[in-house]
Amino acid sequence: MVKQARDFRKPADVERLCPLTGDREPLCRQNWMIGHLAPHLGFSTQELLGICGDAQDCKFELLDQRPSDRVLEQVDLCVDHAGRHTKDCVGHAMERWARTRPDVDEFLRIGAQERPYAPLVGSFLGEVVACQGVGACDVVHGSMKERCDRRLRELTASPERCDRGLGAPHGPPGGR
Repeated sequence: MVKQARDFRKPADVERLCPLTGDREPLCRQNWMIGHLAPHLGFSTQELLGICGDAQDCKFELLDQRPSDRVLEQVDLCVDHAGRHTKDCVGHAMERWARTRPDVDEFLRIGAQERPYAPLVGSFLGEVVACQGVGACDVVHGSMKERCDRRLRELTASPERCDRGLGAPHGPPGGR
């Protein structure tokens, strides 16, 4: 039944049948969610999170496969729903954001908004400064600033570590 969960037609089927799988219920819910993840099928992220129930693996996979276009919204979703996968979820969100090659206005917007997992967010801000030459750690607020500064120092000392596809280092940090 767990394998056939993708074929269940509607959420009511999940609620009726997945509990019959006992300790494999989280996997049953996750399999259904995977089969209904495509946006054209009409299920919102919130609806799919509801189907996942308490299954943290299901929620993490959903958030990772269908991220919000707004990085801070995605970070909040990760914190609220990803459970033991929160750090990975936030890291993936910030890496996707950094790969968009944000401009200085976007950098300032993110750097001004303290969030849970601020050190991880700050680390990615430092990577954008070091690897893309956008922004400056001096304008980053709160607990993100220390991590931004640390990551900037690490990458300035070893520019070859700009290896996440974020771009080659650009001149002195804090430019554009």
